[in-house]
Amino acid sequence: MADNSNMSSFEGLQCIWMKSGLVEYKLCDKNFDCDNCYFHSVMRNKQAVVEDSKYNYVNNLLHTITSAQKERGVIYINGGFTLKKLFNNTYFIGISKLITDLLKVDSVTVIDSHKKNYEPGEPFLTVTGYWGTKTINAPFRFTMLDLNTKSGPFKPGSKWAGMIKVQDECLKPHISSDDDYKAMNAEVYKIILEETHTEHYAGLTMHDGGAHIDSLEKLLGKELFDKVLRLLF
Repeated sequence: MADNSNMSSFEGLQCIWMKSGLVEYKLCDKNFDCDNCYFHSVMRNKQAVVEDSKYNYVNNLLHTITSAQKERGVIYINGGFTLKKLFNNTYFIGISKLITDLLKVDSVTVIDSHKKNYEPGEPFLTVTGYWGTKTINAPFRFTMLDLNTKSGPFKPGSKWAGMIKVQDECLKPHISSDDDYKAMNAEVYKIILEETHTEHYAGLTMHDGGAHIDSLEKLLGKELFDKVLRLLF
């Protein structure tokens, strides 16, 4: 219980939830008898709900990473691309399912539907989610033969952005090995695990009654989320 001599100052009247920064304004009207304070009880329950939400989201996220397997018949390319061979040097090209699942991708769009020939490093796709839009560059030299759609973005469920032709000598140096794929997943897993084992959870605030953690960006904060984007692409 607080010393009554301190109760005359504004700082001395601040509720412990206000002092901790979890609520913007709340003065104590219970003489700091927290065990018998209704507001204190409500806030503790809200905090528990937020923690449960975060715990469930993190568990599902980590399970998505650890259970991710390369799809049979699909070639994985460094930089997040996937290919499926049709015949000779002709392939479907798209984005890894793990990436679309982790990032909650809304759409993937070929930037220039009229462009045919690409050189490595030229802007090729835009990947869009709640977090914004990222431009993905062409990983190697190829020719665009056909688009999945000529009318706009295709949804991740459709898997392939279009059909390309690429020579073996251009493609082979960029194929992701099983070890490369596992190493990338392990690094993303490590970032998430380390961040969620700290006392502070990025983006979490009680000012609005508790944030619902339902995205990787909310969980990690912008800086770490950008690091994950760089790893994936």
